[in-house]
Order: sequence, then structure tokens, then C-alpha cells
Amino acid sequence: MIESTCYIGDIRTPIFGTTHIGVGMMEQIQKDGYYIGDNRQLFFDGYLIQDTCNAVRKLHSPTRTDTAIWPENIWKNGHVGSATISKDGDRYIMWHTCDNEIAFTDPTIPWFRNTAYAESNDGIVWEKPSLGLRDYMGSTDNNLVGIGPSWSGSTGLLSAFLDTNPSVNPQERFKAVVLDRKDRVNKKGLVLHALWSPDGKNWKTYQDAPTIDDHR
Repeated sequence: MIESTCYIGDIRTPIFGTTHIGVGMMEQIQKDGYYIGDNRQLFFDGYLIQDTCNAVRKLHSPTRTDTAIWPENIWKNGHVGSATISKDGDRYIMWHTCDNEIAFTDPTIPWFRNTAYAESNDGIVWEKPSLGLRDYMGSTDNNLVGIGPSWSGSTGLLSAFLDTNPSVNPQERFKAVVLDRKDRVNKKGLVLHALWSPDGKNWKTYQDAPTIDDHR
């Protein structure tokens, strides 16, 4: 059964969305075209387009602005990067990896240890509020996210997003995974922990055990 049908071009490999496709229709798709269902497409080039009439494709060039995040604080003067961004209402939220320069010179430090929080109204100018959640060199006056109450690992490789499901638990509006080492000193064994947060700043783990373990 097909709810909607669309074929573009003379491409032999079908791609499936959530629509159920009968065997006969599958054979027709493989023979005649490329089934895209109701999936949205980005027309960067003419790969999916067989013919056009009175239409042109215009790619707009991005406008370079000022640097969004500077390594202006001691907790990120060695590294800033690996950012993820979500939009919550009228504001944008960014989480990005950071650490100080000691992380690159001290062999006992396992890797980037922190994730910083920033927010913006336009995605260009970013504010870095003091969260007071994570102690860094004796002070909590920083914009580092916290994982509690018993988390002792790195927060540096945290990938977060806003859960837009209308029925989501308000305390779990934000979800994330964080990469950590089982053996941080010898840099062995990778694990992923699943996290939840009501505000994207203060996080808790769903369980003590890792969600994914490479078993090394």
C-alpha cells in the first residue's frame, strides 16, 4: 500500500521512508525511478531532477560574521570545538567541548574534560551565563554544564538535543549522550552514557551503567 507516490529521475535504487510498499510497487520503483515518499529533499545539484521547466537552482553564499565562541576563559584556553545546537522557543542553545591548555601538555589528563553552555537570540551573538554547577580549579563561576549527583567522569564529549515530542516529560526535555573512558588513566575502553535534563544545563544519567559499552 502506498500513501503517496513520487518518482524523480532515472535512478534505480529506491530509498524508503515510513510508508509501506507492496512487492509489485517495489519492483516498479526499482525499474522506473526513485521513490522518495514524503521525505524532504535538499536539491544541492541535479542528481534527483530529471527535467526542469522555467526554473533555476540558486545557491546562496553564507555570510561570514564575527567569531561566535572565543577561548577567553581558563577552562577553554586550550580548546574550543565540537558544538551541537538546538532551538528552544525563540532562543538557540549551544553545547561545546572545551578544556584548558594543560590538557595538551599533561599526559595524565585523559582528554577534553568539559562541556560549556551558551545561548543566543540570533545564532550569531552568544551569551555564556555563569551556571554555578561545575567546580573548575576551585570556582563554580563558569558556564560549564554539570552531571550529577555522583558523576566523576568527563563531560567534554557531550552531544545534546531538545526533545520536541509533545508528550515528553518536562524534566527530560533535553537529552544527550556523553562519551567517557572506563580506564581514564590508561585511556582504554569507550562507553556512552545517556543523560536527561529539564534545562540543558544540569544533567543526570538515566542509569549508572553505560548505555553502550565497547567491551574493551
